[in-house]
Amino acid sequence: MAVLSKRSLRFFQSEDLARYTGSTSSLLQGMFIVSLPYGVMHGGYWGILAMVGVAHICCHTGKILVECLYEPDPETGQPVKVRFSYNEVAQECFGKRCVSFKLFKC
Repeated sequence: MAVLSKRSLRFFQSEDLARYTGSTSSLLQGMFIVSLPYGVMHGGYWGILAMVGVAHICCHTGKILVECLYEPDPETGQPVKVRFSYNEVAQECFGKRCVSFKLFKC
């Protein structure tokens, strides 16, 4: 487990983290808007369709991964978090051999 210094701990507890997160989010969204015409120029309308398709696939995959972190409680039927990392999801899906390849090092 990583140990945070006092300086980095103050950063994570301050409003600087919110500003940094907002700035990073704006930067990533802005890069998409700036690069969209370039992508359309080279890919045409099929490029737009491909971007929307890839975004849909990524969203669906993310939902499946989050679902894999939970299992229903036998008594209540409510979802209970039983896995806490993608490593554990990979072990559940692929067994111990996946760990030997270290594909999902989080």
